[in-house]
Order: sequence, then C-alpha cells, then structure tokens
Amino acid sequence: MKQFRTIIFTVTGILGAFLAACSDSGTGVTQVETVNELGECEESNEGVTKLVTSEDQYYKCVDGDWEETEAPVQSSSSKIPFFSGGGILKDSRDGQTYRTVKIGKQVWMAENLNYRYLGPTADLDSSSFCYDDEPANCTKYGRLYLWSAAMDSAGIIKGNTANGCGVGVKCSSDEPVRGVCPKGWHLPSWAEWEELVTAVGDSSNTAGIRLKSTSGWYSSGNGTDSFGFSALPAGYRRNEKYRYRYHDGELIRVNDQSWRYDGEGNRVNFWSSTNQSFDADWMYLYYDNDYAYLGEDDKGYGLSVRCLKD
Repeated sequence: MKQFRTIIFTVTGILGAFLAACSDSGTGVTQVETVNELGECEESNEGVTKLVTSEDQYYKCVDGDWEETEAPVQSSSSKIPFFSGGGILKDSRDGQTYRTVKIGKQVWMAENLNYRYLGPTADLDSSSFCYDDEPANCTKYGRLYLWSAAMDSAGIIKGNTANGCGVGVKCSSDEPVRGVCPKGWHLPSWAEWEELVTAVGDSSNTAGIRLKSTSGWYSSGNGTDSFGFSALPAGYRRNEKYRYRYHDGELIRVNDQSWRYDGEGNRVNFWSSTNQSFDADWMYLYYDNDYAYLGEDDKGYGLSVRCLKD
C-alpha cells in the first residue's frame, strides 16, 4: 500500500470513556436484551444502571423497582467522564445489529459493517469480501469493501449522492454520503475521522492505542480501547493489479491467489468518503504503533467500514 501521511493530534482537557455494552466493560453499565432480564431490584444493587438493548433504554434500580433513567453522565468528582449515547443499531436491510458508542459529539458504530454488498465490478463478481474468503471472518471482522462499494457508487441505495465513483475516477459528492451504511448513518469524511482522532488523542500521540481493541492484535500490539471504539485488526484485500514480484531481476505479475489478503492481526484501514485525485482517504491503525494515521490509497483495495450517525 502507498506511503501514508502522519497526522499528529493534540487535545486539551481530560480523557473520556464510555461504552454501554456487555458486562465487565469497565463502565459500570451492564447490557441486557429485554426488561425481563433486568433481574431483581434489591438493596444489594440499589443505584445500579442497566441498558435494555431492545428498547435502547436505561433502567436504574431505585427502592426495589427498575425505573427508566437517562444514560450515565460524568460525576463532578470523576477524573474519567462517561460518554453517553452508546446503544444498539439494527440494520433494517438484513437484521444485523451493531454496538454503537458516542465519542465527543459523534456517534459511531463500535463494530465493522458486515452488510453483504455484492454489486459486481468490471473485473470482479462482487465488490465486498470476507478476509481469506472465509465467511467466519466476516462475522469476526465485518466485510472488506472496495471504495466503490463503500460509496455505493453503483447507486443501489436510492438517494445516494456518490454515483459513478470508483477506481480510476475522481468524483465529488454531496456530504454526508450514506454509501453502504444503514439509513440514518453515513460513510465518514476525512474531516470526521480527523475529529474522532482529535477527540481521543493527546500530546503523547496515543490516539491509535486508545482506539484499538484490548485483544486480537499481533505481538502485544493491543490497545486500551479507552473509548469503546474496539478496532480489530481486520487486515485488507489487496488491489490485485499491484501484485508483482522480482524474478531473476525482472518484475513479473504474481498469480498466487493467496496474496489477495494481507494484514490480519496487525492492521486495519477504514474508508472515508473523501477522495484525493484518483485515490481515496482512510484512517489506519497498526499493531506496533500507538499513532492513528490518516492517509490515502488506491480505490481498488478492500478495506473496513465504520458508519457514523447522521
């Protein structure tokens, strides 16, 4: 992949962390699916708050009863504030659900998109893929999308503003671009990725480690997942037209199909809706570096997608 541009971010103020997700998330908020799973409200759990995901509603144990309440907010004496707004997104197109998290003023999917976008290209019969063509990897990491698929440049989704974008084409589109995302969500722009990285970064340039998940990364490259973004090392799908090797001093095309995928365990790239010349911008995390990078690369690569709430 091309050389990336390093962006160093600073932010004043104290850190924030919130993820209304599963038990033992470190936030003090337990997640259950229905009200019936709240359990008994007793003296031992007085004041406990739980999130009922089917309703996207918080409940607090008060005087023996579970009462509807607001999402947890920062205590005035707390050194680490909570971010409210975490919950569950259900994609009406296929019924899949995704955890969400609020970071700063933005609400992000806290998992990679796994919508089965199968629009063909001139050379391929699909434009989104499972790593190593293994369906289990789609479940684990989400799908890897060509930029044309991430932008929905085939115009499959009614009202999309990115028609005609893809490999070898420089295009402009109205922001925000829904692209492959569920209704009410969109593909982040370069500026929106920049806002996220700024919100979690500091003068020590540790934005990357704070966005990475606490497990799954190669060679102890795991992150702290301080904000619940939970980025996994999903790898990427190579642009096959760049698969060459030197043989006897000559650069030759490589037809080894196993070279189509690379980087599982050590990197993840997320598409943006912004394109530079004939390339498109992305945000990139790597196992042995604490930075978060913004850069650009060929639109023919298959990269991960995180959607941002409108």
